[in-house]
Amino acid sequence: MSDADSPLPPPADPEGEPAEVSAPGAAAAAEPPPRVEPRPVTNQRDGLSPPVPPGLPFPPPSNRPVDWAWWLPEVRLLEAPRIALSPVIVALAFAGLVAAAAGDFAIHELIGDARPETVTAFPWDPAPAAYFGPPLPGDLEERPAVRSLLAPLHLPAAGLNDLLSLTDWPQTLRGALRLGWALLVWGFFGTAICRAAAVRFAVGASGSPVAALRMAGGRWISSLGSPLLPAVGLGVLALGLIVLGWAGDLPAVGPWLVAVLWGAALLAGLAAFVLIVLLAIGWPLMIAALAVENSDAFDAFSRAFSYVLGRPLRLVVHVVAGAAIAAVAVLLAQLATTAAALLAAGFAGVGMGPEDLRSLGVTPGAAGTADAAVAGRFWLTLWVALPAAYAAGLFWTLVTVSYFLLRYADDGVETDELWQPDRALPPDDGTVPRFGVSASSMPVIERPHRPTV
Repeated sequence: MSDADSPLPPPADPEGEPAEVSAPGAAAAAEPPPRVEPRPVTNQRDGLSPPVPPGLPFPPPSNRPVDWAWWLPEVRLLEAPRIALSPVIVALAFAGLVAAAAGDFAIHELIGDARPETVTAFPWDPAPAAYFGPPLPGDLEERPAVRSLLAPLHLPAAGLNDLLSLTDWPQTLRGALRLGWALLVWGFFGTAICRAAAVRFAVGASGSPVAALRMAGGRWISSLGSPLLPAVGLGVLALGLIVLGWAGDLPAVGPWLVAVLWGAALLAGLAAFVLIVLLAIGWPLMIAALAVENSDAFDAFSRAFSYVLGRPLRLVVHVVAGAAIAAVAVLLAQLATTAAALLAAGFAGVGMGPEDLRSLGVTPGAAGTADAAVAGRFWLTLWVALPAAYAAGLFWTLVTVSYFLLRYADDGVETDELWQPDRALPPDDGTVPRFGVSASSMPVIERPHRPTV
């Protein structure tokens, strides 16, 4: 072999090591490929699409609609008017309105001295036109649909107002009875309504009224105990101020004692005011927590106050948005029932005659003089009460939806998470519970595992 055919040794670098000789184009191949930026897609949740490998075309934009409920969860408050149309919710709300009004009327007759305008009205009683503004043509628009939207809060507020007037003992007793009756009635029917609304909102199924009533009966004591926990603190503050007032009657030192401790009395009054506000806002959320979580009184109280204090701005948004949604929904419900009654009376009056139809008491404003007017007034009374029952059911439905959204924002629990009786945990017997295939009685055949590269 000649010297020309023998391979030349690689040239040495200054350090004495042989240098590597690269083939033509190896330097270009050693360079890293250009980084491909992912293409943003605005209608996806993450806002980014998977990275595209080099040499492949960009994928077309996604046609998936924007998930507004993920970007703005408060949009789901718009589902409340549809959920409240459930016959189960309307029937439960109607029963709650009748029970609350009947109990308040009985307390008024027993003790008396209550202002007539503070007595809870039945859902079919007309409301003063001056309270709601000028009514639309027809008599059905004067019905208290808008007032019934806040009916679950009317009786507790009236009872608390009478209870705090400690100088008039009959009025104080009446306030205690009214407040207790309100908590009893709406603790039961409110839990049932919230349960029916929660099942429809989270699962999308029409809940059974029997199951809702059964759960409300099982959580009846908790619905009474959850608002009583902050009420105990309010009572302690009130008792301390009363004792301070009694100490002011002591000779010589009494006035000085009250004057020196009046700063502490002002702070106690401020704490009492904060407790009353938190109780008024958190009590509906306590009822919703009982219906959604099947929790006890302390857990419902803890969740409600945690959401109120932890997410105040979001709660304000829920209140404002819920008020606007409820106002429109109740107005539409009232217009629908009014139009239906007027159309039914107009078409039937063509065949029977307007005067004969009025004698049956089935037209708005007709007294009814015929013997069959009892049945006619019965159906008209129920029809008039429908907007009021829908409004009360819508209140508890909005509270339930707001509870789901507050729980999602504060605890990160998805809005489809709901306590179900069949999903209850089995009793702890010391063994590890089995689920799926391992819990079945069928033999399990396992394939041999072959590792792959």
